[in-house]
Amino acid sequence: MGRDTINVISTYAPKVGAEDHLKEKFWIDMEGLIQSIPTMEKIFVGGDLNGHVGKDTGQYAGAYGGLGFGVHNNEGQAIIDFSLAYNLKIVHTCFKKRDEHLITYKSRTQKSHIDFFLVRNPDKKLWTNCKMIPRDGIIAQHKVLVLNVRIQCIKQKRQQVLIPRVKW
Repeated sequence: MGRDTINVISTYAPKVGAEDHLKEKFWIDMEGLIQSIPTMEKIFVGGDLNGHVGKDTGQYAGAYGGLGFGVHNNEGQAIIDFSLAYNLKIVHTCFKKRDEHLITYKSRTQKSHIDFFLVRNPDKKLWTNCKMIPRDGIIAQHKVLVLNVRIQCIKQKRQQVLIPRVKW
């Protein structure tokens, strides 16, 4: 986009009950991917990270806005640790929403906030809102999470081509 390079990464982390080596491989692959992107390029990581980051920021204020849902689990801790290590902000936790607008996965017995957007902290001026779209999920259990981003494109001036005119 103009002078900026934007990297959009779509993810799907292993489920909570998955084997530990699969979870470790996922985070190692994510680390390799993030490390391969130069720091001046913009990163938008979005997807189902299958973890609960909860409401309490505690010592994680750099990566976390504190406005999540529920309590965090081990998988949520992995998301927070990854965000802290690579200076990413968990965007959906930065906007005050009602609980029903934070829940991105809902089954009969369980409500959770497992879908996230991660954006580099220096780029926090780019995002203006992060919201869940109710009743528009691809399947009934998952809801669509949307990140509003404001990116300025600088138009390059076209060089004027002069066509010589001949008077007869």
